[in-house]
Amino acid sequence: MESAANPLSYSRSKLFTTNQHCMRLFYPQQRLAFAMLLTASLFQLTSKAQTFPINETRAANNTPAQAMPLQTLPVKLRGTLAGAADIDFYSFQAAAGDKLFATAMTSFSPGSGDLTMSVFGPDGTTLLEFDNDNGTFSSTSPSIAGTVLPATGTYYIRLTDVSVTNTAARGYDLYVVLKSGAPQAEVEPNDAQGQATPLPANGFVSGSRDPLTPAVDIDFFSITLQAGETVFISMDLDPEKDGVSYNGRIGVGTFGDPALILVADDPNAVETVTPSYPSEALLMTVKNAGTYYIYADAALATVGGPTATYNIAVTRFAAQTGYVNYASTDVPKAIGPALGSVSSSINIPDNVRIQDMSVRINLTHTLMQDIDATLTNPAGQTIHLFSDIGPATANTQNTMDLFFNDYNAVPPSFTPTQGMGYTPETVSRLDQFVNTSAAGNWVLTLYDDANATNGGTLLSWSIDILSAPAITLPAPLYSFDFEANDGGFTAAGTANNWAWGTPNSPATTTTNPLAAFSTANSGVNCWKTNLTGSYSINSAATLSSPILDLATVTGVTYVNWAMKSQMESTSFDKLVVYVEEEGTGLQQVLYEWFGATQVTAVGSPAVNIGASGGWGSWYGDISSFNGKQVRFKVAITTDNTVVLQGAAIDDVKIFNLVTLADDETYLRGTRSAAANKLQWKANCGASGSAVLTLERSNNGRDFTAIHQEAVTAERCREQFNYVDAAPKPGKNYYRVKTVTETGKITYSSILLLLNQETGLQLMSISPNPVTGGSFKLNATTAKATTIQVVISDASGKALRMQNSRLVAGFNSIEVIAAGLPAGVYYVHGVTEMGKTAVQKMVKQ
Repeated sequence: MESAANPLSYSRSKLFTTNQHCMRLFYPQQRLAFAMLLTASLFQLTSKAQTFPINETRAANNTPAQAMPLQTLPVKLRGTLAGAADIDFYSFQAAAGDKLFATAMTSFSPGSGDLTMSVFGPDGTTLLEFDNDNGTFSSTSPSIAGTVLPATGTYYIRLTDVSVTNTAARGYDLYVVLKSGAPQAEVEPNDAQGQATPLPANGFVSGSRDPLTPAVDIDFFSITLQAGETVFISMDLDPEKDGVSYNGRIGVGTFGDPALILVADDPNAVETVTPSYPSEALLMTVKNAGTYYIYADAALATVGGPTATYNIAVTRFAAQTGYVNYASTDVPKAIGPALGSVSSSINIPDNVRIQDMSVRINLTHTLMQDIDATLTNPAGQTIHLFSDIGPATANTQNTMDLFFNDYNAVPPSFTPTQGMGYTPETVSRLDQFVNTSAAGNWVLTLYDDANATNGGTLLSWSIDILSAPAITLPAPLYSFDFEANDGGFTAAGTANNWAWGTPNSPATTTTNPLAAFSTANSGVNCWKTNLTGSYSINSAATLSSPILDLATVTGVTYVNWAMKSQMESTSFDKLVVYVEEEGTGLQQVLYEWFGATQVTAVGSPAVNIGASGGWGSWYGDISSFNGKQVRFKVAITTDNTVVLQGAAIDDVKIFNLVTLADDETYLRGTRSAAANKLQWKANCGASGSAVLTLERSNNGRDFTAIHQEAVTAERCREQFNYVDAAPKPGKNYYRVKTVTETGKITYSSILLLLNQETGLQLMSISPNPVTGGSFKLNATTAKATTIQVVISDASGKALRMQNSRLVAGFNSIEVIAAGLPAGVYYVHGVTEMGKTAVQKMVKQ
């Protein structure tokens, strides 16, 4: 048995941190959707990996009124508290009598993982339960189990930093589950794996400690998991909510050789806020499909009797699919026993942009904690995977068979090193390779950092790549490659280091080592914070583009830029990429650094390595700025200590994806202030001349003309524009009536715009039935917002999620349906303000 009573305590001090990148309003799922929008060529789908979370929308969610809706439960969500002033509220719907199980996994946080969790009733103020330290990953993370929700309605979860003075960022993975009805009781005897009670389909069970033989009363439950699945196990140690509880333990297994059960035992914390009840939370991603066991007992073998009861909620999160596996042929390789390192390579032939990736490692070693590991991409960018994980005693667990991915449930936390999926350890994360090219030679380096008799062999290793399809873009509206000149970009601020030219800052191996910045993304020139070294302390400097005029732009508009960066922890230094409207200061954040300091040390004697992200190609949807003038900006803010390379920017481009065929017709519109701006293109028939009438209705049935013009054949091939300066309150339906020279009358599709403060309507799905890998979801919203699109089956189970940025008015969203079997589905949309809508979709 292996305990995780305090997974941050080892024979060697360890700190689990991350280089978590967070793109506000434009998340990894959207990058994939954007790529699919532009090409019909999809990559091969061959393997499974971890469970992808949805992402916290970076709009303000500091109050119940601003809460981000959790549209479908159960849910895994990745978010960040950006200091003590940041409070995250989430809302969800529940029926009377439902029980809530939730935890926040914070072990990957770049700062402390000490968060609090509160559950509030429908009024947003009545506290139903509070927790600070009952979680497991880390030991100061929160866990809530079995909160009874008394009435049908909307409930709220609040996450806060435990310190009111903290300025550091706190990353977390939030798991939220509802269970309804009574749990299924355990069936005795179930004191051994061979006697395990099979978990019911809903994963909700109850049990108690035998009062006569508590020392031998161990409860096992069995469950079948698929490769790459994540399991969330939540243990309610006071299901009666009568204040009588005990120190229970929860476990999952088996893993390792010999096979072990991994146990979480977080002693009952005494909370200062009530009501609060003890619980346990355990998370794990499994590498292999098979039968696993859920384990329940007590920390003290003598605990038993009628008050030693529990409820356990077990929830599975399906693995993300679509990865292509590339295996190394450069094996086997001897590891140790002497000090030194060994390297093995994989050549990836496919020039694809990385959406996500995993690393799979299979090796033997007689003392696993002797090993440190790094991964280097074809561009020479090195990240740290792990150091000294596993047992500290020789010949106890001699096999490592793991896969590493940023979205696996937890970092390395237990002695066994076989059969799990972990996140990379310490400062580096695989997402530093996101948006870079996968093509070329990848190198895994293993360091044996103890000069002893213990050694081993690298048996195999491989890389899984989840790639976006190749992107075919129209000619850009604006393009800056910075070769001939600085592109008209300017920089200003305190201790401003931004400079244009050829970067020439080599890697160093001193304390706080620099990663190599010696090339531009294309050509030889780019912008960088100091071309020949690190940025300055106490800097607050912003790089700004010239004015980008989008006054006549409609449709979908993207900014694309190349970036490479090496930053100190977001707790101290900040890097933000955004667009800003000229004159008003209105901003949209496209990228924000939320990681730990990008340096590491491996081997013995220690080798200092500077890590970095990029060069990567990033995209942001800025359609909400159509009709405006904007600037593209990159801001860096630093403290008074560690200084690294900062950021380099190259190849900034603005694309508009409205490319029309001669016979294409449409009717679009956006809401601007008190007016509705309309654009359309009509089919005027063979002769080309016609009379076009724009009509409006408040109910979608009774239309009246508000604008009319007779057009020639030449004019009919162009776009028409009209501003409805006085739309009616509420709903405004529009259509275009076309009367050709021959008298033929046709009508456009109907467009709905909302002349109100809030509102969302999903108008149609095209095509429906869906026959391909994607479809268009046509929606209208009263104001610019971020929408979360969720595809669920008839039972309400969420199957796909993606986020899209909507402009005020009409929007056509590309939604990915590839891989969904034929059947009936429901497409839900929910905005930042909680406005929801749904459309039925048939997949053939």
